[in-house]
Amino acid sequence: MAVRAKRRNSFEIQLATVRALFLRELQTRFGSQDLRLGYLWVLLEPIFQVLLLLVMFSFILARHVPAMDYSVFLLTGILPWFMFSRSVNRALGAVEGNRGLLNYRPVLPVDIAIARTVLELVIYFIVYVLLMLVVAWFGLLDGISDIPLLLFVWFAIAIFAFGFSLIMMVVGHFSGEIGKLVAVLLSVLYFASGIIFPVQIIPEQYLQYLLWNPLIHAFETARYAVNDHYPIYHIDFGYFLKSTLVLMVIGLLVYKFRERRMMTT
Repeated sequence: MAVRAKRRNSFEIQLATVRALFLRELQTRFGSQDLRLGYLWVLLEPIFQVLLLLVMFSFILARHVPAMDYSVFLLTGILPWFMFSRSVNRALGAVEGNRGLLNYRPVLPVDIAIARTVLELVIYFIVYVLLMLVVAWFGLLDGISDIPLLLFVWFAIAIFAFGFSLIMMVVGHFSGEIGKLVAVLLSVLYFASGIIFPVQIIPEQYLQYLLWNPLIHAFETARYAVNDHYPIYHIDFGYFLKSTLVLMVIGLLVYKFRERRMMTT
């Protein structure tokens, strides 16, 4: 008597689809290289970028921040930023770059956005852990004050990046030239998010405008989670969470409005 296969529900199908897309993204990210070298380069590329910035700002410009070494300060801000910005940039061409996959019924554009966001989260969080271990080995980090809070901030930034990516995926499908404007927007956000300098040095009359940027609240909270002596004046992580929720709702609405068009164009 033949055994009937268990019928999977929609969530299990989507989970399997995202997993397959994640593995595909991982393997094709550096497809022109040897596979093992490619996996290694996935980690080495952001490490080299961060080390270059550390040399520039720690030794050449001799930046200092209160309550922690500048290397810890920079790592805790710039690696979540890389995760966010890379997710947004890769979302712009997600539909056209995976046009062939969208011919398969289980694959939806949102699955591609999820897989790419998860991939960036995994890559940059692993790099963050490795570099923080190196920093600790050199005696520049005594420990982390609140590990659960730090993990939650990383997860919240990934959700924020996913909501933003949904909007950028729709916008990128609508107009390929929009990528130039997004690059300018990300450049402005980079300098307005307190990644390479502490917000304490910003004059009060200008800081009130920067605090409208949700990301600055997330990065500063992450630094506070690493060292609870780090001052976080005017920082409201709840504001970031509310902004993330609003961005997710907008992203899902915009995506749902254009989903059929993206799949049939």
